[in-house]
Amino acid sequence: MMLKYASFLVSAAIFACVVAIAAQQPERKPPAAGPSAECSALKGRTFDHTTSIVDSALVTSGTLRVSDAVTVANLPAFCRVQGVSKPSADSDIRFEVWLPQPAGWNRKFLSTGEGGFAGQLNYQRNGLDSAMDELLRRGYATASTDTGHVSTDQWWGIGHPEKVTDYLYRAKHVTTVAAKAIIAAYYGQAPSHSYFSSCSNGGRQGLIEAQRYPDDFDGLIIGAPWNLQSHSNAGFIWDAQALAAPGAAVPAEKLPAITVAVIAACDKDDGLEDLRRSQESADWRIDLSGLRERLRSGLDGHGPTDNGRLRSARLLLQSRVPEPGMGSPVVQLRQRHGAYRPDDRAAGGRHVHRLRGGDSTRRQDHPVSRLERSDAAAGIQSKANGGLEQTQSFYRLFMVPGMNHCSGGIGASNFGGVGQQIPPVRDAAHDLQTALEKWVEGGTAPTQFIGTKFTDNQATTRTVQYTRPVCLYPTVPRYKGTGDPNDAANFACVR
Repeated sequence: MMLKYASFLVSAAIFACVVAIAAQQPERKPPAAGPSAECSALKGRTFDHTTSIVDSALVTSGTLRVSDAVTVANLPAFCRVQGVSKPSADSDIRFEVWLPQPAGWNRKFLSTGEGGFAGQLNYQRNGLDSAMDELLRRGYATASTDTGHVSTDQWWGIGHPEKVTDYLYRAKHVTTVAAKAIIAAYYGQAPSHSYFSSCSNGGRQGLIEAQRYPDDFDGLIIGAPWNLQSHSNAGFIWDAQALAAPGAAVPAEKLPAITVAVIAACDKDDGLEDLRRSQESADWRIDLSGLRERLRSGLDGHGPTDNGRLRSARLLLQSRVPEPGMGSPVVQLRQRHGAYRPDDRAAGGRHVHRLRGGDSTRRQDHPVSRLERSDAAAGIQSKANGGLEQTQSFYRLFMVPGMNHCSGGIGASNFGGVGQQIPPVRDAAHDLQTALEKWVEGGTAPTQFIGTKFTDNQATTRTVQYTRPVCLYPTVPRYKGTGDPNDAANFACVR
């Protein structure tokens, strides 16, 4: 099958992993001319016998009150389409598609994803990037879904296997299929290209879309994907039990000492000693012996600590759950619902995968291990893919130092990802979505991009503190030795 689309994966301290499909794109024919349906006329339409439009209305006030808790402001005029899909007897997948007015549409579809266990649409991020509101402002037709349940129901998955399937992969697919049909009905033409961009559970959604439904998107940005949920949730329990032991918890006031020690261990790797990490590594085996006396000494005025707390500190830095045997139930669950398979290339697509180094919830080494191992069972860089060079023709990984989960942190972690501050410039150098489109539509694959750190993490802050290059794995940024160290131009991506 022709590899058709591109995927962008982005994660934060390793927050950026971008993937793109490297196969030749089939020539696109001009869309057939036809009258655009009025927004209100979309109501009542059905698709695939399981999906229907329950309401459609033109929003021209600039403000949309979604609920008592959610009001979205500063919106251009658009057609709001609300739908429901019931692919099983127990399914109730709610979704919305937002359509810019024809004069403002860029002829592209960009789907956002849904974080955590979803249960609500990704309407806005309070002035931050890549939710439905910001995508609409940029001229994209966009869509989001509750994945088949509401967030207020904590027991939605118990006794409801079809709802679990909807959450894991079916809801995003049926929403995407419906969104494309609605776009074609409203504008009288299909989108020229379809994209996906999200993080965390949204990153997992993107990976599964690329593997199960390769025709859904031409390119994907996948950030900090929560792809091994079976292992991850077991890890949360493992950590919670370890930290609950008597004397094991590290007091919050002592955590800065651990942070300083970790940064100091890696600080000079980029050619600068500035208490900032500009390089990221999947190897987190850091010597904590120097922390023992610092944590015991009560240097922050809060008294001594004990070996239990030191062991806890080591756990926080080196958290690993022992890998279960391949026949165990946890692995069987991953094989059914997880998001890495040996035949990623066969699935098609260009992927950008971003990862974050300051993220304590995701394992930074997982995509790297999948990329570097050469046996076919390991994943994306199998012998069938032809090694690293051939793999990078459809999949590109970027590691972002100092980024928290999806956004924030002490690093230069703003580059167009969901929940991030909006980058200073919307070009291929500063914005991942623009870079992905340049790859998919123009054939120019990204080798690096610029991450921006503002003076604080507020959505309205526009004063830049410093910038850093985010490099294509396995290259890393290194200071050239001269010039302003706060300027990304004075760093090079090296091996």
